Formats: sequence, structure tokens, C-alpha cells
Amino acid sequence: MAFTKCYSISNGQWQWDSYDWNNLLKSTTMGFASGFVAGWVGGELGGRYTDGNLSFIDRISSEALTNNVSLFYEMKLNNFANTIGSIAGEAVHYAWGGNFRISLASDVGIGFTHEGQIVNDTSGGIGLVNLVDAIGSLNYVGFQYKNVHGGDEGLSRISYVNMAMLSRDKAAAEVVMKVINGEMNVTFDLDDENHYGQSEGNTIRLNKDALKLDGGSAEKIAFYASVLAREGFLGGTALAGNDRLIAYIRELGASGMQTRVLEGIRENVGIDLYKNDSEYSSVSKLLAYAVSSGDLSDFEWESGSDLKIKYTNAEGKEIDIEYINQKYNKSYGIKGDGSKGALGGVMCNETSLAMALVEMGINVKDVYNGKSGGKLSLVKGAKREDMTAADYIEMARQNMYKNDYRGSFATLYKLAVLSGKVEPYVKGGKDFWSWFYKNTDDPALKDKEKEYDLNKVIGEIQGIYGTNSHSMELIKTHYKELWNYMGDKDKVLLLGSFRRLKWDGTVHYMGHIVKLLEVRDDGIVVQDPFGEYEEPDAEGWKYNINSRDKEYDKKGVYFLNWEAVQKIQLGKAYLYIKEYTLKEKLEDFWKKISNFRAKEGGKKK
Repeated sequence: MAFTKCYSISNGQWQWDSYDWNNLLKSTTMGFASGFVAGWVGGELGGRYTDGNLSFIDRISSEALTNNVSLFYEMKLNNFANTIGSIAGEAVHYAWGGNFRISLASDVGIGFTHEGQIVNDTSGGIGLVNLVDAIGSLNYVGFQYKNVHGGDEGLSRISYVNMAMLSRDKAAAEVVMKVINGEMNVTFDLDDENHYGQSEGNTIRLNKDALKLDGGSAEKIAFYASVLAREGFLGGTALAGNDRLIAYIRELGASGMQTRVLEGIRENVGIDLYKNDSEYSSVSKLLAYAVSSGDLSDFEWESGSDLKIKYTNAEGKEIDIEYINQKYNKSYGIKGDGSKGALGGVMCNETSLAMALVEMGINVKDVYNGKSGGKLSLVKGAKREDMTAADYIEMARQNMYKNDYRGSFATLYKLAVLSGKVEPYVKGGKDFWSWFYKNTDDPALKDKEKEYDLNKVIGEIQGIYGTNSHSMELIKTHYKELWNYMGDKDKVLLLGSFRRLKWDGTVHYMGHIVKLLEVRDDGIVVQDPFGEYEEPDAEGWKYNINSRDKEYDKKGVYFLNWEAVQKIQLGKAYLYIKEYTLKEKLEDFWKKISNFRAKEGGKKK
């Protein structure tokens, strides 16, 4: 007779016995159930069997480094999967007549019998320590399951969280745990190529560029892991407020924290962002310089919540951008619908003009204060020192052109002329140098004075009302001709029909004015005082609107491709502003003298 050592469920122990096919079936079923369930749970959590062991790795970092990078919480996931497998095995053990066992220690255990009794049973079962740890790991399990099935965003989120923790920086670890515990969210929705991260409440916003990890980029992973830690740190700091000094302290402190994370990644993972010339290396070097010198001039730091490099055009030239949040304007008065209230939400024209004039080197507050009478109603709680440059232009409008509609281009033109520093003009046909604001001797236009008042200050991008490919080519051509004609200090303000998706799902169509910043081969870049216009190609267009409580908020600089330009009809009216130089003033003066002399000379004596 053949004997074998097998496990007896009825006796609860291993023993030598003759082949017991029934007991063998029970034991095999129990082992299969335990192993199958553990493997299935592990697979659902992104685990893989390597050399017979269940392992959990950071897939993106492993591909980038051509070396397996384990998740820092790998053991938590491994224990959870195996514990669930053990529970399944014990369920089979119980179904076949055995006890449901929990092992308390190597020689201490309990068993739950079918009669409902608790007995001493040291024959095996689920480890209590493992069970407790599995229950305590549910935060890791939930984070992993959600993100391993969350597509590119999910896998990227796992990779950046893991890399930040591997830096072994204490502040970074706190941010990582907040993300894993669900106290902070991580999104990938910033569009501007120079805007790498933003802290917004309990949300860490990263650039969409952070999702483009196909093929793997170790430097990009290390960089955005540090950005995640930085913006999470800003979101959790108690130091808050709209003051520029506070914003400076926040940004400088966060930059210091970020450089610590980068240094930790270099030491513990081997990714050195300071020795190469990639985009992420360049930004890391700027951060290191800023921390060592206290000089944040390469960054748009005024919000106190962003990692954003100053704007550079397609040729790589840095451009100083003056950004004014129109929602932060303090003007109070009558709106277009006749109601009274805060005017910030309807001051896109004056705010865009203010940004243009400041960028041209004009002290807007001083210039317009002298033409305003010095009186302006402000929103409740605001003081005169809180007024923006746009508020000073509105103050001048209320004093000089009170009966002129704030939203018209004719009023915008008058306000630009009022500066005494610039000459606004627009295109006529393809003649960008045509001056439309001067008086005319044409009787037909004099009889239609109101119509002429509008036409004399408005230019129109050719093809902007069309919807076909021919119109698209006209739009491209005209914008490029305009861009080639513009001088370094020239500015263009554009009117378009923007769509805003409101909270109740309705779409609000609004005329809105923005400032042209650059024309590229594939579209244009604009500067928007209202905020960031998101998803410009979709029907569900929406604004990430600036906060009225933050002087420096979204830095609304974004790109629109030609399809979006055509859809918005951006450029159906535009105002071209050029610097009014002393030479031009003299030329105008002598032209007037010559005209006067010609008229006087033609009179009969």
C-alpha cells in the first residue's frame, strides 16, 4: 500500500496516510482557490508574477530607466492580494468541514467551528498581522486600483507619486500621502507650454505635457514628480494671501522645496536634471539659481501658486507680459444692462488696453489719473491703492466719455487716444497703415456719422465670418501679414464671439476682447484678462475664470489653432495700437501748419 504525507482537514494537521483521494481533492481545491484569488486580485492591482513572486512596479519609470522601479507601497499591495487569497482558501477549508482559522502567532491560533464556537486551532489560517495590515492598506489599494485602470492619467499619477516619495524628502512624502488618501487631487489640464504646475485649493494641476510619456523620459518623470510635490506643498501651506510679499515668500519657499526633491531623486534614483540641456533640465537650473539668489525674475511668481516661466515666443525670445486680472478690478458702476454692480466682469476692453499700454512702457495710472477728475466708485471694501491700471482707464471714461457705451470699439479707440502716447489705427483692405480716425470730407459718410464713427476705428480679419477652407486660408494669410507688419512695440486688441459653458449646462455667448500676443504657423497666442479659455475645439467650451479675490491669478495666456480662431470669429473687429513717437507728432504738427497755410493762401484778398 502506498502512503503519502497529506493534510487532514478533519484532524487539522499533516499526517502520513494512505492515498486519500477525497482529502487530496480538498487540499488541492483549497490551494487552487487561495492562489487563484491572490493572483487575480494582484493582477487587478497591476501586479505581475516575476520568478514566481507577485511584484508591483512603476511601469512608466521602469520603461524610462530600463530597470524595474518598485512601488514604494509594493509590500502593502502584495500582502493585501495574498491575504484576500488566504481568505478564499479558508472559505474552501470551511466549506469542506474544517474551521475558519486565524493565526495569531506561530503557536497561537483560533478557529471558528460550524457550531459557532471559537476554539484553539494552531494548524494554520489567515495571519492576523497580515489581515490587520491589509485592512490598513485600503487607501493604497484604492489609489492603485483607480489609477492602474485610469489610462495614461492614472499611470502617470502613480509614477509621479512614486518618484516623489523615492526622493525621501519629508515634505514631498506628506504631499504624496495626501494624494493617496484622497485629500488632494492631481489633474493634467494646464495648456500653456511654459506653465508646468499650479496649486488650486486641494487640487494639484499639472501641464498636459506631463501625460506624454510614451517611450519614457526619466528627466520628465523626475521633473514633474518635483512639480507635484511643490504644488502640493503650496496647497498645504498656512501662508496665504494676495500680498506680493506673501506671494514671493510662497514661491521662493516652494522652489527651495522643489530643488530638495530633485536633489533627492538624483541621490536615490540616479536621475540628474542638472547635467543635461533638456527643457526640464533648463527649468531645474533656473529654480536652483532662483533659490540661491532669491531672484525670481525668470518666473511669473506673482500668483504665489504657479510654476510658470515667463513667456517666450516661437523663436525662443522672452517677452515681458503685463497681466491684469479683470475680475480683480475695483470699479463699481452701471453695467451694459443698466444694473449697478462690480464692473470687473465687463471690463475686458479697458483691461486689455491697460495691459497693452503698460507693456509699451506707459505709466497708465499717472496718465489717466490726470484726465479723470480723480473720482471713481469702488466695490465695497476696496481702497484707492487697490485700483488696477484698468480702473484708472474706467475712471477717465466715466469723467470724459460717460455717455459712451463702455463695450464699443469707438469708446475703446477714444480711450487709447486719450493716453496721448499712442496712435490707434486699423487696416483698410490690406493697407495696415490706413488711418481711419481722421475727419472725412465725404458727404455720404458725414450723413451717416454714427456708422462712420464705428467704421473709422474697426478693422476686420478677412474671411473671419466664413466657415469653409477658403475662408480659413484668408484668415491665416491676413493674420500672418498683420504679424509681419507689426513693430516690436505694436499691440493688437481682438474681438471675438466667445462661448462660456455655465454651471447649469447652458452656453452663454459673449463678445469678448483679448490681446494678440503671437501669430504662429498653426494658430495664434492670446492674452485673456478673463482667465483661461479651455477646450477651444469642443462644443463644451468653458472658461477657467479668474478669481475676483486674487490680483494675480490665471495668467490667461493660451494658444488657439486656426479652427478655433475661425469658430470664435476672433478678429471680426480689432484695434491696432502703435507708439506715437516724437517724430510722428512733429510730422503731424507740420502737416497741420502746411494745410493751414494752403487754406490761408487760397483765400481771396
